[in-house]
Formats: sequence, structure tokens, C-alpha cells
Amino acid sequence: MPHLRRLVPLALVSALLGGAACDRPDAPATTGAAAAPADPWTSAAVASLGERAALVAVVRLQAWPAVSAHLAPLVQQLGASAPPRAALLLAGDLSVFLHMLFGPASPAGPGLTGLDPARPVVLALDEPGLLAPPGLLAAELAHSPGSLPGLRHELVLPALDPSGLADGLARWFDALGRSEPALAATPGARAWVTGPGDLVAVVAGADAVRVVGLQRALAPGGTPIESVPPALRGELLRPAAPPSTGAWPAHAGREPLTVLLRPRVLPALLQWQRAREAADALARTPFVEGAQLRRAALANQLRCEQALGDGVVDLESWLLSVADDPHGLRLRLAAGLTATGAQALGPPSTRDPLALRVPAIASAVVRLDLADDPSGAPPGDTSPLEVLKRCADVLPAMSLGTPLSALRRSRATLPPAVTAQLAITSLDVDGPRAALALDLAATTDLTRFQSVAQQVVTGLAREFELHAVPAGDRQRVLVGAGVDPRAVFADATVPVGLLAARVDLAAVLPLLRALAPDLAAALSPHRRAAFDLARVGSHLRGELVLGDGEPAATPPADVAEPPAPPPAPPPSSGVVCARSFVAQAIDLLDRARPPAVAPSGPALDQQLAALEPNLHCVESDPATAAHAPALRRMLPLALADLLADELRPGEGARALAGACEAGDPIACRRRVELAALPDVALPELHSNCPAHHARYAHRLALAGDRLALDDRPVGDLAELTQRLAALAEAKDANGGLLAEANLALAIDASTPFAALRPLLAALAQQRTIRLGILASHDRDGTGTYAIPMVTPQIAASLPASSQQAPLSPNLRVGALVLAGDGDALRMRTGTTALGLYPYLHATTIEVDARERPDNGLPPLVTATEATPWSTVAVALAGTCSPHVLAEAADVQAQLGPPDRSVSILWDPHGPKPLSVAPKVRGPNNINSGLFRAKPRVEYCYGRALADQPTLAGKVVVEFAVSAAGELGAVTIASSTLKHPEVERCIVDAIARHTSWSSADSDAVIRWQFDFTRR
Repeated sequence: MPHLRRLVPLALVSALLGGAACDRPDAPATTGAAAAPADPWTSAAVASLGERAALVAVVRLQAWPAVSAHLAPLVQQLGASAPPRAALLLAGDLSVFLHMLFGPASPAGPGLTGLDPARPVVLALDEPGLLAPPGLLAAELAHSPGSLPGLRHELVLPALDPSGLADGLARWFDALGRSEPALAATPGARAWVTGPGDLVAVVAGADAVRVVGLQRALAPGGTPIESVPPALRGELLRPAAPPSTGAWPAHAGREPLTVLLRPRVLPALLQWQRAREAADALARTPFVEGAQLRRAALANQLRCEQALGDGVVDLESWLLSVADDPHGLRLRLAAGLTATGAQALGPPSTRDPLALRVPAIASAVVRLDLADDPSGAPPGDTSPLEVLKRCADVLPAMSLGTPLSALRRSRATLPPAVTAQLAITSLDVDGPRAALALDLAATTDLTRFQSVAQQVVTGLAREFELHAVPAGDRQRVLVGAGVDPRAVFADATVPVGLLAARVDLAAVLPLLRALAPDLAAALSPHRRAAFDLARVGSHLRGELVLGDGEPAATPPADVAEPPAPPPAPPPSSGVVCARSFVAQAIDLLDRARPPAVAPSGPALDQQLAALEPNLHCVESDPATAAHAPALRRMLPLALADLLADELRPGEGARALAGACEAGDPIACRRRVELAALPDVALPELHSNCPAHHARYAHRLALAGDRLALDDRPVGDLAELTQRLAALAEAKDANGGLLAEANLALAIDASTPFAALRPLLAALAQQRTIRLGILASHDRDGTGTYAIPMVTPQIAASLPASSQQAPLSPNLRVGALVLAGDGDALRMRTGTTALGLYPYLHATTIEVDARERPDNGLPPLVTATEATPWSTVAVALAGTCSPHVLAEAADVQAQLGPPDRSVSILWDPHGPKPLSVAPKVRGPNNINSGLFRAKPRVEYCYGRALADQPTLAGKVVVEFAVSAAGELGAVTIASSTLKHPEVERCIVDAIARHTSWSSADSDAVIRWQFDFTRR
């Protein structure tokens, strides 16, 4: 997230805060903000921006470059990449901010005459246009499908000559975009459209000029952004915001940079960013993948909604200021504790750390004292790891807003009260020599801790020591790595706040240069680093100093304590019900996710009915009633799209009945769209070919007289031809022709081949489109195959004759033809015609055809006019190579009549078993059981004739069938054929392609096959 990445340093500090606890009431605050006279203009400018921006920054342009020179290398090392705009921002020029938000990343900026250099520039960044609490943010995003409000930014520029400054900005924006007077309803305002979803306005005031920008709004159906309702435009020029009443102290803003961060806004910003990323991905995604992406995007939104929790934060705001000092760089931070955060810290601690007996090149102290969670949430309910599983993007918001609540719900691995102190006494190429002191409850079991600590210390090739010293109901645990910890820590205490850290950079840098030279270079101007964090009433105040070790030029001073914030009101009943609805929706979407089948019919009605109590609750609460329609339609729309993806749009339309009957126009419109699409029952088959899981960008569906391309009905073949031509000429995001258009055919299994001729003939003209067919798995019906095929060679009507020339003998030998004949197939390999192939099993066909000579020609598929598509589909999936659907007359002309055909000679008086013991199954029962194996046995023999044209003989097979109809072992009892490969093939055919009814008892059957060539 572009703007959240700027908050990484604060997130790291917040992570440290999570290990802190209250200091003693009588302990002096170690840090505070610098005393300074109030700055009325800055305070008024910040207050006028309201409280909806996630980030507010006050920058003093004249002082900022000196600080930026120190800060830029450190920011890069904290993980922030250095894109051009970030580098320009650190340069500290106003034109940089304008380019960063509204223009290209270039140092050239507008002429800014009339700017007041004595006052700071104020920026309010990242204001998402979502006015809903966690639990209803996803509904707010789904309020108008295909749209998204933009992200709002506002700059307040102090002006000595507001008109001149506004004119200079106007000239710059004239070059960047198109002036749009209709947007500038505010007196003195001018507005521009600078991109498909970008707007900007300039408003001149008495002593300032405001630049308001809207970025990356998404308008439905390509509607121009300037013509959409104001709510979607993110209220570009809204009425004056209610003045902000807190979080910005009167003394703030005197430093070169002061930043205010609002954790309460982060949930909406996170969800907006996820929705924008999904919209961007959809814009680059073709139809088929887009449907899957929409489902995944909604599921991710809901999971993040659930992970965001109840929206209550521990820290009301963060205030970070950066100051340059003759002796180094100084970063001060303050965070306001909410009532929840103050309660999470628990009572003041009386435990103190130990003083150091010897100097240390680095030391740190953390004191943790967390109160029990009054909400009664189970341990780990909102732990960072659990949140990471649900939605990793929530972690920054969690670390900045609710670090204490998250920690105290992780009691399974974290002691509620502990003081930890680390001292590194020396550091060399072999590693550190260090000591650790812990203050724990006397009942704490140290077994696991000792095992882990010993492994770590011995891994550093240092001697391990551990000493546990009882102290009443507590115990002090001292651990040494290469040193005696009792010689490092003294019994005397030193005052400390919540957290304190000291590092002798001069001692650390030599080793750091070898390990991280870039970081070492960034820290090399400094000799000491110190960080302190303390609690002052209802605020946390901290300071990070990088300097030469001398006292600060302006020592920190105490600041008057503002009143403690009132407890946050509990969420309304509608919000609670919305969160319960989100949990139900996640569960329903998870259970409907492919390869599972989406619910439909009475099962879907029952699941939607289970949501009604929560929806009625949301509707009845005035605080949430406005969001109820979007919440009501959100899940039915997702399920309807899921059913449409499964080629069941009729069921999808039914899923929207409730929302439509409730008067939702969006649900009704989508219901009408789905009702016009064909419901397709795909052919069923089984294949083990990896190539039969191809990916296609577009889908053509046909059932009866209904035809749809990418879920848009097609009126006739002329319209289809036009749309296919447009698809073949589609351009990529850069305006270039796509390398290859591709299309999957979803054709109803019962469609006769004669009815498909016009469609196949139209597809035959689109030779630049790669084709495939869709089929479902014949075992569980949940998997879908996408099987490549060669452009069909089919005429719109059955040809009376063929103009094809005969193939050469060497090509005929390797030909493979699968001929659809009603519900059965006939196979021909080379010059040998085989019998019927009534069991439609693509994997078996692939095995049968594997040994044919390779003549470089694709397998051929033909069909009689009455053959259903289900049979044709199995033939097209017969081998792992793409097949050609061709005219039977053309194939006959190319290959000529077969040289031979093969079959089994059956008893002319009716096939009978040689023996059945006991006689519980009659000839008809056994013939019925063996029926599906007969074509396979014929093929076993026919394949062998290619090598032995005179092969003939009799094979007696013995097999057992249980009373329940289960086939047992199959063996060859005798054979005059003397061909082991054929015999193994026969055993396999009976084992895989027979089915048996039940009988009175088990039976052992002997059956004779008499093979002869005709």
C-alpha cells in the first residue's frame, strides 16, 4: 500500500510499545514535547481538515532539507523502498508534494509565487471515502458494484498572495488535465479532471490556498468520473469539515516535520486499498479468471473485515515530530491512550530493572504488565499470528492501533507481568557477550525457557549460565552468554519508564560495516543511539535520539496533561449483527468454493434464510440501516455469480429473488441478466492428461437455442461472428494486439451434433482463436476439464461428398479416428477398424491409442448427426493431443476403407459361460456383466494383429463374483492364443469394465473368448 508503507517506522515503534507497561506513579517522565508558543495558524489549518484523513503532516519547508539529509538513509534501511517520489519528498520542496499526489514524478514543478515561507505546509493524506465502522466496510464497498470512491488528499498552502499562488497552480493543472468548471461549485474554486478516476481542485482563501485531490476513483461502466454522484467522487469540494477537537496539541508543528496518524481511520483505508487492488487486477484479467478473482476479492474483504475486530483502538493517535539538533537527529513521538488502552496496561508496576555493574555497548529494558481482558475473549482470539492467517494487511493497523489488546489476548505464550533487561558487554567477529535479566512470577516454569536459551547461547559458541534467584512471589532469572550475569547486573535499581534502550554506535559500527554496510553508512554520522518511552497520564511519550552523546540543544520539557479520553461507546446492535453476518458469509463462501458445488435450490434458500435475523437487526438499527441494502445484496450477488460460473445462471437468478423482491434495483438488474443466460449441463468424462486443465480467457455457452459469450447473450450467428472478430483483435493494456485469443466452449451434453453445425462452422472461420471444450468429472462432478481442440473443420450443413485427397500410405498407418455413433464410439487405428467403444472413458482411449505410429497428424473425431455432444466430448478428450473435429466424408476420403476389422466370435446360439460354480448366475446375467468389457477385449486383439496378422486362438478366463456383485481376482485359466500382452489386456478389461448385480451367493465363473480375424 503506497501510503501505508510510509508508516512502517511508526509500526516498528509500536511493536516495541507492545512489550511495554506502566511506570511507577512517582517516576519522572523521561521525555516530553518541546515547549513552544502556540501556532494559531497551523492549529487552525489542521483543525479545518477534520478527522477523516489517516495521515496529517506539517512540514516547514525551510528547515526540512537539513533534517531530510539525516533521515533519508535511515528510512531506506527501515525497509521503505526509494521510488522517485519518495526521494523527492525527502528533498523537501513543495513542488515535490504536488508531483507526488497529482503529477508525474519529475522535479519540474509549478511556479509558486505568493507562498508564505514563514508558515508550514499542511497535508492531509489518505482519506478513504468509506463512512462505515468495521463490520460494514465491505458492505460500503459493495454499495454500487463496479464503482469505488476515490482517495482524498488536501494540501493547505500558506499564502502571502493567495490569488497569485492559485493562478500559478491553475496554469500547472491546465497542462496536466482538462478544466471542468461544473465541479467548481465553491466560490473561488477551479477544478480539473487529470485522469480516468482523478480530480483536483484549487481554492483560494484569505491567507491560504487549498489543493484538494481525488485519486483513483472507479466509476461504473466506464462512466466519466466528473459525471458520477458526489459521494462516489469522494466529496471533492465538500462543505467545510467539522473542526478537529483533539489529537493536535497547540505546541505541535514547530519542528521541521510533524506527523499525525489516526489508527481509527486505518481499517477503512486498508479495505479501500484492497478493493482498489482487486479492481486493478480485474482490469487486467480476462472474463473467466475475472469471475474467480471477484469471488476471491470478496472473500478477502470479508476475512479482513473479521480480522479488523470491533474497531476499538488502544491508541487514539500518534504524533511524530522530527527535529535537527547540533548534536544529532531527534525523533519525538506521542500516542494518546484510549480508555481501552489505559485499561489494557493494567495497574502501575513496582518492579524495577537492575543497575549495570559494568559498561555495556548496548542495553535495553522493557517492562510488561497487562491487565486481564474484560471482554472475556479467549486467549489468542486476536493474536497477530491468527490475524496474519486471515488477512496479513491488517497487521500494520493492529500494531499501530491495538498492540496492547492483542498482546493481552496472547496469554498462552506471553506472561502477563515481566521485566526484561538485556546488556551486551562486548561484540566481536565471534558474536556478542551478553547478559539477560528477567523478573518473573515465582510459579513460572523455566524448563522450556532454559532449553531454548541454552540452544541459542551454545549456537553463538559462548558459555551458558543461568541463575534463578527467588524474591517473594517473584523470581529473578539471570542468563549469561560468555559472561557471568551476576557480574553484569547489580542489585541497585535505576529509574526507568516503559522502555529504554542505549547503543554505543561507535563500538557497533566496525562489525556492522561487515554485515550491513549500507546501514552502517547511514548510522556513521552518529556515535550514540537512545530510545525512551514513558507514560504521562493518558499519553505515551517517547524519544529516539541519534547523536554524538552530548545533551540536546533544547532539552525536553513537560507538557500540560490533557484530560483523559472518555471510554469508547459500545458498538450498536446493528454493527454487532453486521459482524455476525460477516462471519456467516465467510463460512458460506468457504463451503461453496470450488471444487465444492455452490448451494442451490432448497439448500440455498435455507442458508440465505439463516442470514435474515442478522439482516433484520441491521435494518432496525438507525445507525446501520443505510448500509442494510448493500449488505443484503452482497452475498446473494456473490453466490449468483458463483452459480453463473458453474453454468447454472437460472439458479443464480433464483438466489437473487429475495434481494430483488425487497426492492433492490441492482439485484433485480443482475437477476434479469442471469435469467437470459443458458443453463448448461456439461458432458461428463474422466481424464488423467495434464493438458486437459488448460486456461482460457473467454467462454462461449450453448444450451438449446440460447447462446452467450462471456455471460452476455448472443442474438444470432451474425452477432457472434462480430464479437468473435472483436475478441480476436483485442488489445492488451499497452495497446498491442494480444498474442493469442482463446475461447472455451461450454456446450450442453444433450445437444445433437446436427444442431451444433452452424456454431462449429462459425468457429471454423476464426482460425486465430485457440479453442477448447469444457467437461465435468464423471466421478464426483466437482472438477472441470478444459480440453484443447484444433479449429473444427465442419460445414454449416452435412456435405454430400468430399473434396479431400487421399493421404499417403505412411500417413494412413498412424491415423487415429474416433467416430461418434449415438451414445457409442467406434475407433480406427491406421488401417484397422475396431468394434464399438460404448464405455466413454477418455483415459482408457488414451492408453489404447498410445502405441500407434506417430504420423504427425492430430487425432480425428467424426460424428453422426444424431450423436450427442456428450459422446463427441469424450472423443475430443480421447488422447492428450488436441483433436480435430472433422466431417466423416472428409475422413473417409483421406483414409479410404479399412484393410481389416476385428471382432470376437460369439456362440451363434448365444454366449454361454463354460462353467458357473455354484449355478447362481445364468447366461443372461453374466452376458450383461461382461457387456462393457467386450469392445475393450476386441481392441486388445486388434492391436496385436498389427504385429501378427495371423494371430488366432481361444482364451479361457476365470473370475469370482461375490453375492453383493463385487468382482474378485481375474486369471487366465488356459490359452491357445499364446500372446501374453493380449491376455494381460483381457484381464485388465474384465477387471475395469464389468459391472455385476447381486445374487444369492458367491460364484466362480469361467468364460471363453474365441479370437479370429475376419
